[in-house]
Amino acid sequence: MTRSRRPQTVGTIVGRELGAYFHGPVIYVVGVLFNATAAVLFFSVFFLYNRAELRRFFELLPILYAVAIPILALRQIVGERQSGMHEVLLTLPIRPTDLVVGKFLALWITSVLLLVPSVIFAAIVFLMGPLDIGAAMAGYIGSILLAGALSGVAIMASTFSASIAVSFGIGLVISVALASLEAFTPLLPPGVGRVFQNFSTAYQMADFGRGIVDLRSVLYFIGVALTGIAIARHTIRTGR
Repeated sequence: MTRSRRPQTVGTIVGRELGAYFHGPVIYVVGVLFNATAAVLFFSVFFLYNRAELRRFFELLPILYAVAIPILALRQIVGERQSGMHEVLLTLPIRPTDLVVGKFLALWITSVLLLVPSVIFAAIVFLMGPLDIGAAMAGYIGSILLAGALSGVAIMASTFSASIAVSFGIGLVISVALASLEAFTPLLPPGVGRVFQNFSTAYQMADFGRGIVDLRSVLYFIGVALTGIAIARHTIRTGR
């Protein structure tokens, strides 16, 4: 396959995956549960503390996404293996890199679309008090990067086993572990704790929630996504 046709191939895979997502019930069920949970947590802060703000929403995203994205990824590589479609795809002139990148981009886009209803929260904050536009924009930038990082983790996990349950479990454990690392840092020696803290998606997301776009956090999320893509590509190539 020539390099000039690779973007077209990736685009075809992305379109196919997005079509499959939105023609099935999973995205709608996950979307309702994701935003219902976010709404409960958002309004609990509003009614308990009489404070409308987006910061709490952004702080909760690492754990919400840690559960939602592995569920969305269930129909990825492992689902196609069980249906036999994976073997069909590998007989076509498609590079493993194009296959993984196409599936990653589709999952990333779908995950980002889960954020669309949260615009209602921003509107409520705007109506109830001054909305810090800069902080809101930084929060959504961080949310998009977080979705990309965890999409990379989910795609990676989906290539590890032919069992949907095992692949989902691996993706869920890794994602939740990344979100929870910061909580365990007080139990560790200070130096070790700081290292573990830097690997926490919740820690890296915190600055975005405060309106700060830190280049180190941007590079962290990009690095996690690229690592997941690279490992998934290697797994598919060696198992081909």
